[in-house]
Amino acid sequence: MNEKRQHGTPFFHFSIYDNDKTFPDMHPHWHDEFEILYGIKGNVEVHIGEDVFVIEKGEVIIIPCKYIHSSNSFNRSFFFHAIVFDPDILSGSLRETYEMNYIEMIKEHRVNYNLHMKGLVDWERDIILHVGNIIRYYYEKPTGYELGIKGALCSIFFELIANNPVMNKYDSKKKLELQRLKNTIVYIQNNYSNKISVAKMADKCNMSAYYFCRFFKKVIGMSPFDYLNNYRIQEAARLLKETDSSITLIAYNVGFNDSSYFSKIFHKYKKCTPSEFRNS
Repeated sequence: MNEKRQHGTPFFHFSIYDNDKTFPDMHPHWHDEFEILYGIKGNVEVHIGEDVFVIEKGEVIIIPCKYIHSSNSFNRSFFFHAIVFDPDILSGSLRETYEMNYIEMIKEHRVNYNLHMKGLVDWERDIILHVGNIIRYYYEKPTGYELGIKGALCSIFFELIANNPVMNKYDSKKKLELQRLKNTIVYIQNNYSNKISVAKMADKCNMSAYYFCRFFKKVIGMSPFDYLNNYRIQEAARLLKETDSSITLIAYNVGFNDSSYFSKIFHKYKKCTPSEFRNS
């Protein structure tokens, strides 16, 4: 889904979120802000567009704005920071031309950098160091910490631009395919309670059913029907906790006509029955 929320304050669009074993896996979503992940403990599988990475302690992943991304933890013992910010906070009040040009390079995905940084080369190690400083400034909040954060973010952008090839134009075909996939995800989330066929989902992407299924799984990390069922179960879990509706009614409201089949699928994703989940 297209995530619409304010990160930070109206005057400083920047925030850090702690993600640990108490957080659920991130479902496929995208937003207008950049996101930087910094591994503290354990490991997490991160899907970004068509790529899959495993982030471990001391590593960084930089997720470009508007990219579809999600995560899956291998176990429940993990911890990472998620830094979310509007890249426009880096431009001055006069929005100098040179600043805007560099920021637009990053926002338009014209800088061809490796999203996963393990510190294998000097400039990657510098970026990881800057990310660590950003986290420290944010939590310690010394006087002028916003300046420290902006300075470190500018240094990160400099390292990306100075050490990686810059393309004149982003791959328009790939951009169009990803936008169509976003449209399909929004369609699923708006119509999950109804019967949805692969043909209908593929039509939203303007792709053949065969190509759509392959492309969807490559980007999202699961088949279209797995994603649909997973989304239905997440909505059912919310209704089980927030309402007193019967399990049969909840099953029907999230798109299952057979309560026994619903219970089977629920157990597949939640490792317990709907009743056990409601009472936990």
